[in-house]
Amino acid sequence: MSPSIPTIPTINFGANQSLCCVPNSSTRNEIQEHHSDTLWLAIHLPLLPLEVFALGPITTPTVVYETSQRPYSIVAVDNHAQRNGIITGMSLSVAHARLTGLRAFIRNHQAEQQALVKLATQAIYWSPNVVVHSSGLLLEIAGSLRLYGGLNPLLAEIKSWINRQYSCVHLAITPTPSSAMLCARHSSSVLIINQTRLVASISQIPVDLLELNQHQQKLLQQIGIQKIGALLRLPRSGLARRLGPAILNMLDRLTGVEADPQITFIPSYRFEKTMECLPARTQVEQLMPWAKILVQALVSQLLHTCKHVNQIDWLLHHADQPPTPITLRLTDERYGEKSLLELTHLAFDAIHLTDAVKKITLCATPLRHIGEQNSSLFSATDMDTWPMLLDRLRHRLGNQQVLGLRTHAEYRPEHAWSFCEPGETDPKHQYAPRPLWLFLKPHILEVIDGNPYFHGPLEVAKEYERIVSGWWDTFPVRRDYYHARNNHHIDLWIFRELNTGHWFAHGIF
Repeated sequence: MSPSIPTIPTINFGANQSLCCVPNSSTRNEIQEHHSDTLWLAIHLPLLPLEVFALGPITTPTVVYETSQRPYSIVAVDNHAQRNGIITGMSLSVAHARLTGLRAFIRNHQAEQQALVKLATQAIYWSPNVVVHSSGLLLEIAGSLRLYGGLNPLLAEIKSWINRQYSCVHLAITPTPSSAMLCARHSSSVLIINQTRLVASISQIPVDLLELNQHQQKLLQQIGIQKIGALLRLPRSGLARRLGPAILNMLDRLTGVEADPQITFIPSYRFEKTMECLPARTQVEQLMPWAKILVQALVSQLLHTCKHVNQIDWLLHHADQPPTPITLRLTDERYGEKSLLELTHLAFDAIHLTDAVKKITLCATPLRHIGEQNSSLFSATDMDTWPMLLDRLRHRLGNQQVLGLRTHAEYRPEHAWSFCEPGETDPKHQYAPRPLWLFLKPHILEVIDGNPYFHGPLEVAKEYERIVSGWWDTFPVRRDYYHARNNHHIDLWIFRELNTGHWFAHGIF
């Protein structure tokens, strides 16, 4: 008799069964004997068609049925319905006849696909090779074992992550992707690490779980083939003649004889999610619970994909008016959930709603990965807090009210600077020292006995900087600039106009 399928050891963490971090002795031996280049983890969600409806605690027998062909067949059953004899594959009419008060939902393929894409985006945190299957995910984890300290720590993290989101999860680990998903669909926990034991381990799985057409299923049923082991023992030439050569390719991919390439999931470079506000909200404060959910979803995606954002965009959708756009430009790309919510609250407070909000959308385009900064050992420094202060000021006062300054390659002081985004810089230019406070217009100075005055007589340095520039446009200058100090110890930047000999104060150091 063929051996039974090895199972992943489990321990009880309370109400739910989770992966154990310590395998038994046979499992340890298999890990030591493992020489396969690939190792695939399949995550099968048998109740995904039911769980995407987010029904919460279910007290009424509930099923989900497929409408693609008649009679309508049931594809997912909750525990209450199962205890009353309702099973998957049963027609909907038979289920209603057997159980009065049965609650039924039409299968939502779009919601299932969105849920799987969300999971795949998060799963990239553990493996760069993620495949989206019709009922779950496939992860190639051989390359991640060393990073996470071995198979057990990696499995513990993955099981903890997936159990927080779905109540019914089947996991299987095998050397080939097709066999991993097949085993996950057949059993709740399977561990087959050694390539040589794969065929013997899957021999007891029913052939009904293979992706066969109706003709192939009917023929196998007629000749009495019920298990995969019996199917593998049939002559290959006769099998190809009766069922087609494609079934041989499928079996070879299943057992690892033939390569089984997979289409790797590539996450979207743009985050966009919309939530409906029921009922419509007329006050900004009432929108924050939905904003918090959207920000949490964004931060979760950024965490699992190791990305950052420097701008997020909100859209507040109204019934009778165009959407209200709100843009948050971020100085620090490493903001967490708390900081993003605080800035969102400030930006929302700055708008005046003229119509009720029916839906709210959050959009962001993640940037490439940026290396993490070291945290301060004792307390946050000024450099840790100034980006948040800057963004709070910008979202409270407006982007045009909080600006930075930068220099230009220009000798005339009036034209040597301009406004810019805070933190934006140009290549440094070599100049003599310049005052931080430059007057908007130079102030003419009174001259007494040949000495310029500014709240008292000035002590003028002997060294000067001559600036002769702008002869090609409408603002030519010919000046000698000096450092000067008055009796109140105010350091000034003054100049003497070469054409007229008049003295001016242009700035304060």
